[in-house]
Amino acid sequence: TAGLECCPEGYTRLFPLMNELARCLSTRYDELGSMRDLERAIELNSALLDLFPEEHQNRGLSLLNLTYLMIERHKIGGSEEDLERANELVSTSFKLRPDSSHRSQDESLRRHDKSLFYLAYCFERRYDELGSMKDLERAIELHSAALDLRPYGHRHRGESLGDLAHCLSIRYDELGSITDLERAIELDSATLDLRPEGHQDRGASLHNLAYCLDRRY
Repeated sequence: TAGLECCPEGYTRLFPLMNELARCLSTRYDELGSMRDLERAIELNSALLDLFPEEHQNRGLSLLNLTYLMIERHKIGGSEEDLERANELVSTSFKLRPDSSHRSQDESLRRHDKSLFYLAYCFERRYDELGSMKDLERAIELHSAALDLRPYGHRHRGESLGDLAHCLSIRYDELGSITDLERAIELDSATLDLRPEGHQDRGASLHNLAYCLDRRY
């Protein structure tokens, strides 16, 4: 922080210092859950986004970073404004694709799977709030696409498996399709396999699978 404060506005090192500070605050928030870190990271990432021209090669990543932070704040406070802002940001990121002269295919896919996952989250939450089946169908479509880009061994595969299973179980409750329930059980079982004893999300995975199995019974 001291380094950033000593750096005059417009100086060539301003951006990398802001970017590194925002990254560190976001990481510390993930580890400790401090709202102060989250708010400061949102402030810095918003400022970084304003510094990027529309065609800048790093604008897409900045959009996704800010999307993640807005989603995290929405999870805590439930602000509809934060959810709409996240939806706006990730939708904008879809219009940008990393220039092949600067980004590898793997990085392009990594960013694309995040865009799909974040946008699916926005539709899923909007379904929770408004109850529109159109939003739920869109969330399922996007979660499925994100999962396709997160093969076995991908660090976020468990998230995609679990969220898609959750959406399918909701659709089963709404429409009664046994196919959705069977698929949800299959996905929840795969999620559980990725979360061994001691994993922080194992309890939630056990609960979700038990819920679906109970519905089938």
